[in-house]
Amino acid sequence: MSDKGEDQLATYDYEQVLDLAIYIAYGIPTVGGETGRAEDSCRRVLQAYGCDRIEVMVMANFLTLSFEYKGEKYHGQKRISDQTSSSMLRLNELNNLTRKLTAEPYDPGMALNEVKTILDAPKRPFTQHLALVGLVGFTFTLLLDGSLGAALFAFVIDLVARAAIEPLYQYKTNQMFVNIFGGLLVTLLSACSIFLGLGEERGIINTATFMFLFPGVSLVNSIRDIIASDYLAGATKLIQTILVALGIAIGSGIGLSILSRFAI
Repeated sequence: MSDKGEDQLATYDYEQVLDLAIYIAYGIPTVGGETGRAEDSCRRVLQAYGCDRIEVMVMANFLTLSFEYKGEKYHGQKRISDQTSSSMLRLNELNNLTRKLTAEPYDPGMALNEVKTILDAPKRPFTQHLALVGLVGFTFTLLLDGSLGAALFAFVIDLVARAAIEPLYQYKTNQMFVNIFGGLLVTLLSACSIFLGLGEERGIINTATFMFLFPGVSLVNSIRDIIASDYLAGATKLIQTILVALGIAIGSGIGLSILSRFAI
């Protein structure tokens, strides 16, 4: 590294570099990135700032990192408490920012504000989110060889179900309990297909309307972590995915038990 480059690095506040690295390692899994991506991005950014002896560990709900710069040791940790807001758009923005920092590092305070801006960006309007959730049920019904009428009914069910569970998300209810309630509600609403002459497609409608509850991103990331030999993080995410999916099954089972009492 040139003397000019070393002088420039020396002007940085490495406590801010530490905060920047922590938020990058925290932000990537929060918006749907896998563990390996978070660790690698964090490590590359720290290397760009001239750090050495870098140790980064990102787990399912906790991260810790340490590094040295000119003999001075820095250490930080942070709890990862919310991974329910997966967003490929935000993930792409974080990836672009880390690439920019790796190519040419700049003031870490400014970069940290950019990371927080990405993570705190407002979500899409709720009505737009509802429409996308309804589209999930509509599309999967057609993929499962359901009729157009069944697909439209699945669209409506997902709209109603997602709107009904919104208060649970607002109060940050455990995802497993959200899915128990969602599975129950979807099962009960799907039974109404009998009264619309769609009784033969009830199973298809029920299956398709469950899909918006299934943690697909978490499942994919758990498999990617395991393939990347990050067995602890991968296994933890896989267990979380199984438990959340189990919530759907429990809710559906309760719904079917209720319906059986009415011979529906």
